[in-house]
Amino acid sequence: MGTNGEFHYSVYVILLDERIGTLPQMRLRNPNRDLSKPWVYVGLTPLRVGPRFDFRRATVKAEWRVQQFGIRLMPELYERMNPITYETALQTAKKLAEDLRAKGFGVVNGISAGTQSYRFVRPQQNRCSQQRNRLRQILQPLT
Repeated sequence: MGTNGEFHYSVYVILLDERIGTLPQMRLRNPNRDLSKPWVYVGLTPLRVGPRFDFRRATVKAEWRVQQFGIRLMPELYERMNPITYETALQTAKKLAEDLRAKGFGVVNGISAGTQSYRFVRPQQNRCSQQRNRLRQILQPLT
């Protein structure tokens, strides 16, 4: 088994605002959601999860769902699980997300189904490419 220093990861659950359910990609990923159950985010962190846990700073900067819709922690769903090792935290977070989804919760993160991304990613073009494409569109009818 590991030493005490290895057991420093924590799984946590964040209650999300119901407005997140208005996003089509969230409804698509939770087709069997029970409307009486809330939307939640399941994550893991090397930081201690406590009453003063600032989940907006503990999550990746790109985690827009927590930034925009996070309300509060739900310790009743994760307290008994922490602290654990990193590998165990990954497995635990995945299982917890799957279990909550099976119970009808709306789980909006990608832990339970591998590497999901809900963001629509549009390829970025630099300014020169945009201008070149615009000129092609303008000049094409002339040729």
